[in-house]
Amino acid sequence: MGLLLWSDNIVYNSLIDFINSYGFTQFVQSPTRDKHILDLVLCSSDSLVKDLDILPPIGESDHNVVLFSADVNPSLTTDDAVHECYDWKNADYQAIVNRMQSENWDWIFQRCFNVEQCWNAFTDILREAIGMYVPKFRLKNVHTKSLSTRYPRYIRDLIQNKAILWKRWKMSLNDNDKLVYKQAASRCTAAIKKYHSAKETELIRKCNLGSFYNFVNRKINKHNKLSDVRKPDGTITQDCTEKADTFNNFFSSVFTTDNGITPEFDNRVDTTSTYLSCVNFSPATVCKVLKHLKPTTSVGPDGIPNVLLSKCAPGLAVPLSHLFDTSFKDGVLPSCWKNADVIPIHKKGCTIEPSNYRPISLTSTCCRVMERIINNQLLDYLLANRLISKQQHGFIRKRSTCSNILESLHDWCLNLQSRYTTDIVYFDFKKAFDSVSHPKLLVKLKAYGITGNLYTWIAEFLHNRSQSVKLGGSFSSSILVTSGVPQGSVLGPTLFLLFINDICDVFDGLHIKCKLYADDIKLYSCYDVNSSQSDLLVAISRLYNWSCVWQLQIAIEKCFVCTVSNSRHNNSCATSSYGINNQAFATVDNVRDLGVTIDSQLKFDKHIAGIVHKAMNRANLILKTFHSRDRTLLTKAFCTYVRPILEYCSPVWSPHNNCLKNKIEKVQRYFTKRMAGLWNVTYHDRLEILSLHSLEQRRVFCDLVLCYKIMNGLLDTEIAHVLTVADNSKTRGHSMKLIKYHCSIDATKYYFSNRVVNVWNSLPNYIVSAPSISSFKRHLQQFELSM
Repeated sequence: MGLLLWSDNIVYNSLIDFINSYGFTQFVQSPTRDKHILDLVLCSSDSLVKDLDILPPIGESDHNVVLFSADVNPSLTTDDAVHECYDWKNADYQAIVNRMQSENWDWIFQRCFNVEQCWNAFTDILREAIGMYVPKFRLKNVHTKSLSTRYPRYIRDLIQNKAILWKRWKMSLNDNDKLVYKQAASRCTAAIKKYHSAKETELIRKCNLGSFYNFVNRKINKHNKLSDVRKPDGTITQDCTEKADTFNNFFSSVFTTDNGITPEFDNRVDTTSTYLSCVNFSPATVCKVLKHLKPTTSVGPDGIPNVLLSKCAPGLAVPLSHLFDTSFKDGVLPSCWKNADVIPIHKKGCTIEPSNYRPISLTSTCCRVMERIINNQLLDYLLANRLISKQQHGFIRKRSTCSNILESLHDWCLNLQSRYTTDIVYFDFKKAFDSVSHPKLLVKLKAYGITGNLYTWIAEFLHNRSQSVKLGGSFSSSILVTSGVPQGSVLGPTLFLLFINDICDVFDGLHIKCKLYADDIKLYSCYDVNSSQSDLLVAISRLYNWSCVWQLQIAIEKCFVCTVSNSRHNNSCATSSYGINNQAFATVDNVRDLGVTIDSQLKFDKHIAGIVHKAMNRANLILKTFHSRDRTLLTKAFCTYVRPILEYCSPVWSPHNNCLKNKIEKVQRYFTKRMAGLWNVTYHDRLEILSLHSLEQRRVFCDLVLCYKIMNGLLDTEIAHVLTVADNSKTRGHSMKLIKYHCSIDATKYYFSNRVVNVWNSLPNYIVSAPSISSFKRHLQQFELSM
């Protein structure tokens, strides 16, 4: 519903509670009467309302017309075809391991002359074993989800009997017949509810986390039926093949054609002494990676799921080790590894527009295993030689979205305390991962010391790839991928980091700071009200020149400027107009920065309002869709699907205001109160019964865990120097007490590094001196924190 601020107005808060309780989203974002939004459009799904527009009033009305259409699917496609699927859950994996270990792989691979033949020999034997030891089941309507549940016979009889009694009452209009019908309806409803509750309780008793995730996802996720798609000529198609081709053509339209110009790029290492050319693919290494795969059943073009590779690791390690080693030394990949099945996933907006979908690529699972081994050793090399910029926080160990925002927020808070104004410019690249020029990426790989067989293999990995979109059982025609790093791959993100890694170098000599998270870039600079702001203007110009040289286009319409300043000086701040090619960036009062809403005064009211609204929607969805009121089931669902919304990056925005604390706590209060037998129990007692902690306690716990990580080098961040250990001349307490600095404004007073000091200093020595993060968490959970 946009970003809602909290108010003391009873009517306002009642409306917000109503919207949150029923899971509505408010779509009108422009004024409908003067400068106010008085006419609302509420909907429980964020994808059903489309083409909303505000038009002039009708007649002499002072309210504007709100025009919109509903994006609904009036009909469902029926498909009575029966499909056979592998039942991976009931496979005999030990038999497959025994079969694979019984093969003489040296003799088999000696008869193969290239990696393609090795791959075919391996998959032929593996598929034969799958056919022998993995059962199949017949699945009807595999492309569409059934809208009704197939109940057991006794429930179907009750439903039929209820229908007969209803017809009898309608014909006779007799009170006795009505009573009989009501009793039958009650029995039917109770039986259905008992049936669903038993299924949900059985899920808890299985103690299978994967099954629980799948069950809850089916319950709470919105499944938008893709009924039609708009083609480039404006016409609408419902043909599955045409829809798949439309998506594939759109996804491929963002590919970059290299201009043939090779920019100069200096070596980042002494390539005579520092380089990486070889990767170890020993059976032990392969087996270790296989065992750590998530046991999912989704398959790519090779038809092999992760669960098979994970559970059959001892039998597959030897042949895969030989296969990976052959592919690496020959610099050739099996043709199957270069194909990707792309699944369009709806993001937001109208469902018929291909631009509102994100392409998710399914690639060969065996290839991803080899990529993972290469990626692990590549990252070790890059980090050991400090080749990745300290400003990059994406896809890097010991860095995260939280470390990115905390470092930025630390600078902004200090600027605010010094009464400086900070201009922050957020940049967005157009389809960055799909637009990377392969020749230009390879130039940078050489400069970072990627040589020999590794360079050759990566070059082959990037070239001559193809993709096709999969919709149900229909596939689009295959299209050659001419640019980008494969998004469904393991190696792709690391290759992108190397491509964009030098971007911070273009700002040398300027009084600006740069923070990156993958392709998300923000530049900021502080200044006095009367000083010049030219450095940031120069930095934007340099960034644009870099993007032109390396052919990574900036989406100017998605770039924003946010000014952080003291509220008393807002009117006197003459913010410069920032932009590119005479096209100005939009100026906003708040911006969503890696999932956290940042406003111009570094208050997090809007962020908290947004996450509370989203969490209440999710909590109500769980309460409405679950028949069971089993406390264990509902508590697990809440902790898995609701609480993370309220705790994401909490060290960044954790509030000190009691009103905001209560607003966040209200979500857990509301949910726990609606569990069976807990309506009249106090909140404190409900938490004890359910073995839960208050959300405020959990935020303090997160602060302390982050503090421990920073002080013990488990998080690589620039704010480590802010947590200063005091010169301990006192014997009371532990020896790692922190210094608390004087702060003149709330933004710095309640910033993480200052907020955590008191509670950290109050901990006993055995907790702060814990030898590992796991033992620290374990001791901390048993310790009663003072709030």
